[in-house]
Amino acid sequence: MSTAMSHRLNLETNLGQISQLLGQLFVTFFILAFYFLQVFPKEEYILNMILNQAAFLPGAWMDVLIPQRLPLH
Repeated sequence: MSTAMSHRLNLETNLGQISQLLGQLFVTFFILAFYFLQVFPKEEYILNMILNQAAFLPGAWMDVLIPQRLPLH
């Protein structure tokens, strides 16, 4: 296997692991959010503020992890 192929395979593996970890973090976050609502039902507005911010995270992470090619003109 060539070095370039090996590096590409490693990069794809690392990106897969990172995306899996991010998925696990989001699942954990929503479980904790559900628990928070059970314990503090009147503080729902705090959770809404946090969730509104969290909605932008996946896109921001993808922009960091997979930069788009800029047009060369």
